[in-house]
Amino acid sequence: LMSMDLATLSSGLAPDSVKERLDDSFPNVCVPPSQSRREDSMRYVDTWIKVFFFPEEDAMNWIKQNRDQYHLDHSISLIVAKIPPKGKQIIALKKKAVMDVYNG
Repeated sequence: LMSMDLATLSSGLAPDSVKERLDDSFPNVCVPPSQSRREDSMRYVDTWIKVFFFPEEDAMNWIKQNRDQYHLDHSISLIVAKIPPKGKQIIALKKKAVMDVYNG
């Protein structure tokens, strides 16, 4: 479902589509980023969404393999989002584990 939302957002953010909608109201707005940059961004988000549903161990393995491609905060959120709000100590431990991956 989140990937479908991303696809809808992606089609609405196509440079030509955005420019067309803005021309009437905001004629001085710059052209949106190129299609290839947008596709890279959407691929980044789509992959993150898929990994979000991985079991924790698989997500940690994915983080280890992809740490050079994803921001630390995005990787931390993959792990801690599954922890109940009352698990502050667990959250701190999981954050440290992800940070250790990034600090190598």
